[in-house]
Amino acid sequence: MNYIIETERLKLRELTLDDTDKLALVLSDPQSMRFYPHPFSREEVEHWIKWNIDNYKKYGFGLWAVIEKESDEFIGDCGITMQQVENDLFHEIGYHLRKEYRGKGYATEAARACSDYAKNRGVKQIISYMKSDNLPSRHVAERNGMTFVKSFTKTVMGKVVEDEVLYMKDLNANEKIRDVQIEDAERLLEIYSHYVLNTAVSFEYDVPTLEEFKERIRNTKKKYPYLVCEKDGKIIGYVYASAYSSRESYSWTVSTSIYVDKDYRRQGAGTLLYRELEARLKEMGIVNLLAGTAFIEKEDEYLTQDSPKFHLKQGYREAAHMIGIGKKFDRWYDLKWFQKKI
Repeated sequence: MNYIIETERLKLRELTLDDTDKLALVLSDPQSMRFYPHPFSREEVEHWIKWNIDNYKKYGFGLWAVIEKESDEFIGDCGITMQQVENDLFHEIGYHLRKEYRGKGYATEAARACSDYAKNRGVKQIISYMKSDNLPSRHVAERNGMTFVKSFTKTVMGKVVEDEVLYMKDLNANEKIRDVQIEDAERLLEIYSHYVLNTAVSFEYDVPTLEEFKERIRNTKKKYPYLVCEKDGKIIGYVYASAYSSRESYSWTVSTSIYVDKDYRRQGAGTLLYRELEARLKEMGIVNLLAGTAFIEKEDEYLTQDSPKFHLKQGYREAAHMIGIGKKFDRWYDLKWFQKKI
């Protein structure tokens, strides 16, 4: 079988008419298609596949079958199609997954791989669009590094839809991961200050001084990686590892900490940072990663559940839940520990 794209957990190949029954599990399912004018009939599923086969011939790409590696199961489609938005024609990344395979990060994983595929073939800009109330798809677009552009009207399956939203990503944007420099401390402290002053993400009450923050960087770099993510020359996030315990038996275990500029969240920087950190730690012989995140059952103005959800999507699993362990803004917050083996 010739696969177009392979990721850690997925394989993407061209659709064929033999996939009709499996694809119908998505496109003909009322719950899966609730953001479309109506679920597809079998004839419409076949037409969808034929349209993509034509796209393969015309453009060299289309929506591809998504196969879960572990089970070799067909779980949906994802890929690139040409889409008209008002007066402009764009490369659009679309995705449709069977409902039993959602919530595992597969749509984000496939969409990011398609984004890389497009970039490697010289595509300058990609989009995704969806109905404004399709929050799962909006989150996938954000995690694929796209930003909201505008609302617009589009005809979908013969029906005028007035509440479509457009997300866009410039593939020329230059993102890179590099080692921290002491000169970066002021910018990193600017990022961190938001989480100290305005959120319960950090349990610190007061923003450290610049000299204190520089000393933290120096101490961490003595033994562990400390990395920053730059986008177009601007630092937008950072990550580092630290000792979980000074006792020798814990030498193969570290704690990880990550902070992304509040204006650049859900754009892929966190994943890039963690990916590089894990690679560096694996080379050092580290086996266990532990991440502690503040938690509250009902989100409030100081804390969401974004961090626990992010770590689960990065392959961590919940290892411990400590109740009411930190007090900030005159209220108690839990602490969850997440663990990942590398």
